[in-house]
Amino acid sequence: MIWDRIKIIALGIGILLTTTADGVKPRPSSRSDYLAQQQNQEQYRRLYATVEELQDTTVLLQQQIAKLKSELTSARKQITDLEIKLVTKKQLESLNEQFTQQLKQMDQTRVKENGKIVEQIKLLAQRPEEVVPPLEPEPEPAAPSPEPSGYTGPVFEIEIQKGYTIRAIAQKYSESGHKITAADILKANPGVDPRKLKIGQIIKIPAAE
Repeated sequence: MIWDRIKIIALGIGILLTTTADGVKPRPSSRSDYLAQQQNQEQYRRLYATVEELQDTTVLLQQQIAKLKSELTSARKQITDLEIKLVTKKQLESLNEQFTQQLKQMDQTRVKENGKIVEQIKLLAQRPEEVVPPLEPEPEPAAPSPEPSGYTGPVFEIEIQKGYTIRAIAQKYSESGHKITAADILKANPGVDPRKLKIGQIIKIPAAE
């Protein structure tokens, strides 16, 4: 480093001041020589001390410069962050204004639609009430005319229970081996409407021949 070189130069100067050309330290021949030698040594010590002091000052200055650089970098970052925040704030203000305008437009549209609805209600209130003729009850479908009885064989009677139908009764007896159809049961029961069976009603079932 540069300060190491300066120290070496100062050391060389000190050697030159305290030795002869052949490198031997001269012995003072008189008091004046002794004083001159002492003065040279003192100058060398002062020079070396000045060099060290300058080196320490330089190191301190370098530390202060590094600190100032760090503070400058931090300040620049803060300025950049502040600019970003300012831009974001402006954007938020712009978005807020746009949102407010949209709300106003929506509110105006709502008021117009409400006005239209009120006008329609007024028009409906002014119209005379239409007289709706009462609906005449539809005639019930006529029951199918019972087929003339064509069954003259033996029969047995059963009582209608909940859920019984002519078809279900015929199917039940057929599954048990007594092969009959719904038509056979109707032939054995002339005048019975299969759609109007009542619980407790007695009907005839053709017996097996």
